[in-house]
Amino acid sequence: MHLRRNTIFITRLPKGSANEVAQAIYAPDPSPSKSKLVPFIKRLSFKHSTDIRHNFAVFDHSRTNFVNMSQPPQAPPGSYDPAQAIALTSASKANTKMPHLIETMDYMIQLLQANSVSFALMGGLAMAVLGSNRNTHDVDLAVGCNMEKLKQIATANHHRIRRPAGPMSGVYRLFVKVGREGDPICPVLWTQVDLILQGSLGAPDDPQSVSQTISFTVGSVQKHYPVLNLSYMMASKLAAHSGRGETADMNDILFLIQKYAQQLYEVRVQLNQRHRQAFINALIQKTSNSGIIKKAKFTLGVV
Repeated sequence: MHLRRNTIFITRLPKGSANEVAQAIYAPDPSPSKSKLVPFIKRLSFKHSTDIRHNFAVFDHSRTNFVNMSQPPQAPPGSYDPAQAIALTSASKANTKMPHLIETMDYMIQLLQANSVSFALMGGLAMAVLGSNRNTHDVDLAVGCNMEKLKQIATANHHRIRRPAGPMSGVYRLFVKVGREGDPICPVLWTQVDLILQGSLGAPDDPQSVSQTISFTVGSVQKHYPVLNLSYMMASKLAAHSGRGETADMNDILFLIQKYAQQLYEVRVQLNQRHRQAFINALIQKTSNSGIIKKAKFTLGVV
């Protein structure tokens, strides 16, 4: 604890009750203002639990104002903390256009191939490649490696990648810098990339072995991307829908059923029965269109 004009800066608060903390703060300099400080500490204790040893705090004598100044350590270079994650996700969701996604995908293909990592496209961009017109704001890739390998790759390319500062489970979320200053079509943006490890959201152990190369045209340029085959694509979508119940997942499943009904019917027994049933139950609640429900039931093998 040290003094600066009328302000006492406390670098660490000891464990204990509000009164004990106040006693500790004012031990070197007893003051009648202590009684006014206690309610502020109580509120801090209620919000951050009784153990507030790791909270930074400041008490201004002139206003008898106690303010929480909790400041977690800064994230390592090239990484993002939880607060930064919110800002990056929000900006990516609001501003990502197809040119950002294509440039991000091209960069990730080059990066993963250079590091001998098996991968395949899944999620909303995969739906777009297959012909769906729904909007998406990120790139989802199934990857055939562990989290530590992804961290090493991201760290080595910190000039264009922001990686999570803390531990992740199942999905390793990156933000990749793409675009150019002043470009009205593809301005600079940190675009979200979700690298999905085996077992998460229906991702396979070896994505490359269960992928198919899909060609599609962007402007005047033809692209060739590895996309999870229909069986795994549908499995991942059913798993995602079962886990979070989002409308986007339901629409993706309906798109696949409408466009690839025969192929999906042939692999229906490979799909999780509980996920299939959950989807049909949700679809019945969502629509009264008997034709859509009947086709979905038949394609997925649900009675």
